[in-house]
Amino acid sequence: MSAKPPAPHSRPDWQTARNIAHRAPARLPAAVVPLAAAAARILATDIAALADVPHYASSAMDGWAVAGDGPWMLVPAGRRALTDSAAEPDPSSAPLTATVLAPGTAELIVTGGLVPAGADRVVPSERGTVDAVLLTEESGAVGRDHIRAAGEEARQGDIVLHRGIRLNPAHIAVAASCGHDGLPVRARPRVALVLTGDEVQLSGIPRPGFVRDSFGVTLPSLIGSFGGEVVSLLRSRDSLADLLGALRDSQSGAPAPDLIVTTGGTGASGVDHLHDALRELGAELLVDRVAMRPGGPSLVARLPDGCLLLGLPGNPLAAMVALVVLGHPLLAGSAGESLPPVRSVVTRDALEGRAGAVLLSPYRLVDGQAVLNAFTGSAMMRGLADADGLLVCPAEGAPAGATLDALPTPWNA
Repeated sequence: MSAKPPAPHSRPDWQTARNIAHRAPARLPAAVVPLAAAAARILATDIAALADVPHYASSAMDGWAVAGDGPWMLVPAGRRALTDSAAEPDPSSAPLTATVLAPGTAELIVTGGLVPAGADRVVPSERGTVDAVLLTEESGAVGRDHIRAAGEEARQGDIVLHRGIRLNPAHIAVAASCGHDGLPVRARPRVALVLTGDEVQLSGIPRPGFVRDSFGVTLPSLIGSFGGEVVSLLRSRDSLADLLGALRDSQSGAPAPDLIVTTGGTGASGVDHLHDALRELGAELLVDRVAMRPGGPSLVARLPDGCLLLGLPGNPLAAMVALVVLGHPLLAGSAGESLPPVRSVVTRDALEGRAGAVLLSPYRLVDGQAVLNAFTGSAMMRGLADADGLLVCPAEGAPAGATLDALPTPWNA
């Protein structure tokens, strides 16, 4: 007889549920992406300079490279051999005839140009005068040599970017200047969405008895802000057969998802079929409901092929709360990131609790103190739209001036 699967954590507190979700995924391997695709990705390993930066002594000014004391006789600058651009599209590969300056000679140079051997300094163009082939410099203190030494910014082997940073355009420029064409970044877990509901209207003003779809237009960007990538979106009617079909289609899609996120169907009414579908698929429930409001009817399950499933409630605010509490840790765990941090805030006002569960309510900071927003019913989104985060109020409530946990909204993380 096969062993029974372990019993799910039934209605754990929100912190336990976060930890279970974070530990559930297998860590995905890092991927190397081209520099042009690396912005906003998380760097997976430290990056070292592949060469000195700059890799040659270069001029910091337009002017003339000079050797010895002036005045100086101008000599032709070193030139690259002409090549057939069709046969040799990369001009950096053309051979260079380098100049070696003898004392008393000078060569025209531009900013970033290769300083010829023998040069002592660069005379800026505003300080020099050319008469025929003779360069003279205006009198006065010479000051800097205007030569940018090789390795001035980094030496070969120096660590220039550290693992764990979110790459910005400046980081990518550093990587390019250090000789890299791609960067190793943490994986972006692939997410399949399955959105349920017979009463959902996709556009316009919904008819009485229908609701406007808010999940299809918001979940992809929210999941993206948590590091995931939505690779498919399917819709299911409120029937067990339709839901099973959508879940199976999501699993068999290409590319295969690491996580399936469903909306609705997590309750126990006659139109809620997610639990039955998971039993039919042989899934293992890891979290079955969470002791929080809104978002309590949420679940995490593992399908037989290892793909994880996050079941969100059907009400918009409840679903967003569950996505912050459970979805973010799931995606972080897949990418090999640490559990997302929890903030501490001080309340301005006394807060009422709700027996049996903590309340996670949208709040904003006013003069450094947390104030609950209006419009925070489980089906409302206005209160979340301008929130700084979700305030965690214990079941017994909290006095004014209490220090409480808070989870940042994705747009304020």
